[in-house]
Amino acid sequence: MKQYFKLTTFHIKRIMQDPKSLLLVILPVALSFMMGMIFSSDNSHQQGRHAYLSQSTYFNRELYPLLSQSNQGEILEDREQAEERLDQGAVDVIYSIHDNFEENGQITALSLNGEIYNQYVEEEVMSLWRNNKIQASYQVYGIVSLQEKAPEITIDQQKDFLPVGMMLSLFMIFYMMYINASMFAGDLLDMRSNYVLKRSIVSRSTGKAILGSVLSAYGLIFLVLNVLALLIVMLVNQLPLQFFGLSVAYFMANVAFVIGYILLIVRVFKTKEMLSIVSIVIAIMFVLMPQVLKNTHFEPISMLSPFYWTMEGLDYANFFPQGLIILLMAIVLFTAGSFKIEDLAKA
Repeated sequence: MKQYFKLTTFHIKRIMQDPKSLLLVILPVALSFMMGMIFSSDNSHQQGRHAYLSQSTYFNRELYPLLSQSNQGEILEDREQAEERLDQGAVDVIYSIHDNFEENGQITALSLNGEIYNQYVEEEVMSLWRNNKIQASYQVYGIVSLQEKAPEITIDQQKDFLPVGMMLSLFMIFYMMYINASMFAGDLLDMRSNYVLKRSIVSRSTGKAILGSVLSAYGLIFLVLNVLALLIVMLVNQLPLQFFGLSVAYFMANVAFVIGYILLIVRVFKTKEMLSIVSIVIAIMFVLMPQVLKNTHFEPISMLSPFYWTMEGLDYANFFPQGLIILLMAIVLFTAGSFKIEDLAKA
């Protein structure tokens, strides 16, 4: 075990001496910051700058108190007052709730330039409205006590919305994590091509310690530098820290997946050029599949991407079962070939 830690420390120092390792922090921070300047800055000063023009007692009493704090706003009853608030710039959007809202659940958004700044307001209001109607149906049909036995008519998970700026930053960091996997795969391939792995076989260390120390070094560097990148982005963009722990948990799950992915492609490809091209293409596919195949017949294919489960888990602000699925995918990759250092060292 002592030899394992010594080897892990050696590989960490060796990798960090390469200037390219700084790209693990610089690239996601730079990209997140630039895109955050475009999107997040607007959202930050417009956060909560909306009001409700409500003529519905049902909305005021039943739904409004249940809204998340970020989606609550002033309730206005006079349209002229609402238009005056818009003209003065006191609010950016007025959500008009009509007196028949209880029956149809319709919301009208009013703004000076036609843009809806907070995409989650209407979604949360409609979710609460649907839940309320479902509960009313239970009471009408006298099955209040059987609610738990009727999962087919209940709402699935409720989204616990992350700030747009944080979702954007996490998107960029995870994307760069998959892209940068090619750098570590290339490093492992260089160790094989330069016969470093083959020479290490005759050392006093066991094969498990040798390979484990290399993979552990990759994982620790990935985890620490990506967490550092996230902290920098959150501090610069003044993002809330409440979801930091969840983000780190997904970093750990994705690091396990990426290490297994690195091990798999090094087993398959013999040249660094081909490995780099294929790994980058696969990384791009990981990110694009959940977006391109969404709401199509091929959407189940996107579930093969860890990015699909990562963004879904972050969208609902939970780790189970999405994080567990990523870890299971990592185990599949780890067990897709031999762990013997002798087999991996074969050029």
